[in-house]
Amino acid sequence: MSEIALYNLLKRIPDATDNEVEKAIAGVVNSREVATKADLAELETRLIKKMANLEARLSKQVYAVTGIVIAAVGLMIKFL
Repeated sequence: MSEIALYNLLKRIPDATDNEVEKAIAGVVNSREVATKADLAELETRLIKKMANLEARLSKQVYAVTGIVIAAVGLMIKFL
């Protein structure tokens, strides 16, 4: 969105003064914390990789716990 379009949009706000609108636009334009589409795509890719890693680790832990439970049940049956 261009600065002019943003200015025109903010001017529609009731009780917004020219000075307030100009300060708001200057804050947005000068901000280094604005994410681009490329930034968001990179973040999405990193999150997907981390989630896949966590899913794999959780799956291994579930299998390990299941194995322990089966072994414990087997031992209990053997001694009963």
